[in-house]
Amino acid sequence: MLHAFFPSMLRRFAGCALSAAAVAGCAGDDSGRRAIVEIASAQRELGDMRRLQDGSARQLAELQSRMRGLEAETAGLAREMRSTAAGLAEIQAALRARGGPPAESPAAAPEAARAPGAEPAALPPVAQPPEPERLFASAQANLRAREPGQAVLELTDLMARFPRHPLAPAAQLWIGEAYSQQRDFRQALIELRKVVEEYPQSPQVPEALLKIGLCHRALGEPGGASAAWRRLASEHPRSEAAARARALLAALRGAARRSH
Repeated sequence: MLHAFFPSMLRRFAGCALSAAAVAGCAGDDSGRRAIVEIASAQRELGDMRRLQDGSARQLAELQSRMRGLEAETAGLAREMRSTAAGLAEIQAALRARGGPPAESPAAAPEAARAPGAEPAALPPVAQPPEPERLFASAQANLRAREPGQAVLELTDLMARFPRHPLAPAAQLWIGEAYSQQRDFRQALIELRKVVEEYPQSPQVPEALLKIGLCHRALGEPGGASAAWRRLASEHPRSEAAARARALLAALRGAARRSH
């Protein structure tokens, strides 16, 4: 509405200016010249107002884009928290598949009174989780503590020693995440692609495709990001990762339109 208002007002002021100029030319009237000066000043002010309006519209579009990006990032953090919980669930499932730690024994009967000076009975050793689960849990703790280098060492050890373990796809995914934390996005891409290529049936594949797109975006490669996210939305449309991929694709298209 304001855009329609400004040209109309400018045309009216221009007409007034011409009329005033005619009067001033014929009569040499000082008031006519003052009117022309005032109209010119009003036209400049209207022009300034229009430029301010255009600038405000651009700022609003940028803020909306940033809000969409923040919403996508918030959703990503929530999804990573769920992924961590899923990783713990995988550890528990792997423990159960291997027999798990021994169940707690029923409460023992009260210990009989010991003879004076007798040594107390030794406590039974605490059961330790199997090695793959221990490595995986330790690596996740290091990632949360922002120590990706140590996490990579532990996860790489897990993959080398237990390549067929149920935790292997998740471990490979988190190796890629660790390199992303270190901002080594090229190496992160190599590791994340292994999830897609070597474990194509794993539930970790949608998350890997999403992270592949994020690595491409961080490297300034929107074509690679778009390709990964489109594949994710096409092949895993019902996954949580696909929902975020669609939002990221929309933001990518919006940025491309604004740049042209």
